[in-house]
Amino acid sequence: DEVSSMLWAFAVVNFSHKGMFERIRAFLEQQIETCSPKELVQIAWAFSRLKQGDEDLFKETFAPVIRERMLEFDAPRELCTLAWAFSNAKVLDKDLFNDLAYVLTPKVKLMNAHDVASLVVAFSSIEYAHKKLFKALAKHARSISHTFSPLQTSRTIYGFGTAGIEDAYLYRSLSRQLLKQRKLLQAKNVVEAFSGLVEADYTPAEVVRPLLADSLKMLKWVGGEDAIQLLHAVARLPRQQTRDEDDDNNDHNSENLVPEEFHGTMLGVIRRRMQSWWRLRPSDMADLAEVMKNCEDRFIVENMCKQFPRVLQLEDCSPPLFLRIWGSIAEMNAAARMSFKERLHRGDKIVSLVEAKLDEGMKYREDPKSHIFLLFAAARLGFDAPSTTPALLESVRGTFQNDVNSPWNAMLAWSLAELVPEEDAFAKVALELAFKAGPMLSRMDLLLALHAAVLLDVEPPPALLKQLVDCCQAGEIPDDLDTQMLRIVQLDHLLRERRGGPFRAGK
Repeated sequence: DEVSSMLWAFAVVNFSHKGMFERIRAFLEQQIETCSPKELVQIAWAFSRLKQGDEDLFKETFAPVIRERMLEFDAPRELCTLAWAFSNAKVLDKDLFNDLAYVLTPKVKLMNAHDVASLVVAFSSIEYAHKKLFKALAKHARSISHTFSPLQTSRTIYGFGTAGIEDAYLYRSLSRQLLKQRKLLQAKNVVEAFSGLVEADYTPAEVVRPLLADSLKMLKWVGGEDAIQLLHAVARLPRQQTRDEDDDNNDHNSENLVPEEFHGTMLGVIRRRMQSWWRLRPSDMADLAEVMKNCEDRFIVENMCKQFPRVLQLEDCSPPLFLRIWGSIAEMNAAARMSFKERLHRGDKIVSLVEAKLDEGMKYREDPKSHIFLLFAAARLGFDAPSTTPALLESVRGTFQNDVNSPWNAMLAWSLAELVPEEDAFAKVALELAFKAGPMLSRMDLLLALHAAVLLDVEPPPALLKQLVDCCQAGEIPDDLDTQMLRIVQLDHLLRERRGGPFRAGK
């Protein structure tokens, strides 16, 4: 009892001492069976809140005792707190969470706002396994939404949103409560609520506009991670809801929700944060990389380049996060990609790190489309890895033989021509199949196919060249495509017309 009370007090004042917690941990590993349910809750909560517990402590020490004595806890409050403790410690014990869901589902109606918020956040990453629980939580949250505090409202919106719950009435009720308490909102509340609403695809103007306006008023309290999260959420708003700079009627268009100064201001927050000691986490790097696909900021890109090797070595740089980072870097503009190219070719260490992550990514995503996209990203970044590239080629070759009508033939042909010139025969076969798609090619695939034709010295069908000219005249080649590709294709076509000879690019 003394240990649990002491830990609870330390957690309340946010004080920790590594040596002391190590000794307490050793004591708990031997005496955990003697703890009462209330003491277990206080100890688990304290270790989680102070970031002093790891997966071994929670899964090997706490979880077995909690499951064994599940019915002795005061439900739902203590069980909700335990669920939050495991979630906050980033420990997912599926067996324990299954037991918690089974016990708590019939008791949802007894929960208050604090319990609902804690449970929704804890279970948000595994909602697909507990749909009955989330259905009950959503129904109960609607009925008690007027009792939620700003923190509870924002966290509940974020939890339901990231869990993928589709319930417009639920989000409307929670949003109304949030706006009623607008003067009490803190910066973190705004960030969580806005991110959750975007995840839920519920973005009405009357909710989004005041939240974004409030975020600009709270710059003093908006951290670098918050700015990244806001920019990442804004980038996923429906296009008709973002500001069109060329529209003279912006001020009268209710669907233009993003203030004109928003992006520049948030990028400024990130720049200032990077000027101090700030070590990006893999999740922040992934979100920021996706944001920078549509932004230009040399300082931020250079800082990301410097931190890239360190991020790859972190334990929480999982295959899904790495694939997001790698794919987003490959989609950045030419200047940003060049910065990463220089970093990738500076030494064997960074090459080994990327190769190891690519190997993990290939095992994590074994579908053909993912492997072609990995090859495409490597080609965009000029990364010809000694071991990974042959493995990707082997995988793609086997897939190609089984599905010659793949919709990704244009991307495959360009990737092979750009990254592996010795595979020109394979690339030409893929290119011919891409040509057969003709009018069915997207603008991106059309440009890739024609650029691959330039690289492989293959004459494309005149109809595709006319299709390219028509797209250019109609202004349908978006800015985010590599304009260098377009210039090469246009120049080669012009030279071919002047010579009246074969289609040759590099002459």
